[in-house]
Amino acid sequence: MKVRAAKQDAGRAASLIQLTLPQSLEAVTPDTFRFELDRNKLPQVRRREGRYLLRTKLLSHDPTQLWTFYIQLTEVERAFKELNKEERIEHTSSWPSWCTACRSRSSTSSSALLQV
Repeated sequence: MKVRAAKQDAGRAASLIQLTLPQSLEAVTPDTFRFELDRNKLPQVRRREGRYLLRTKLLSHDPTQLWTFYIQLTEVERAFKELNKEERIEHTSSWPSWCTACRSRSSTSSSALLQV
């Protein structure tokens, strides 16, 4: 159904539209097909727009610093996804046995990332 696809493409904005569709085999007229902006919901959605709720156990940190940590984490994740798409990342088990420094370095960096 095309309406369902349009709602999915619109995302959260689709909840702001009140849509009246004609029944099957009913003629499409201004009375049977209508759409209207839900003006009661709009201010609430605008107030919440662009806000994030971050949960953390790092209570001693400044919220600005926590936000910076979060942004850095998302950038690192995006970079890994891009590299993974290009199949450039190899699993650490495939590294040579003499490369213990590489293994220990990768495990400490990943644990540091997880702590953030």
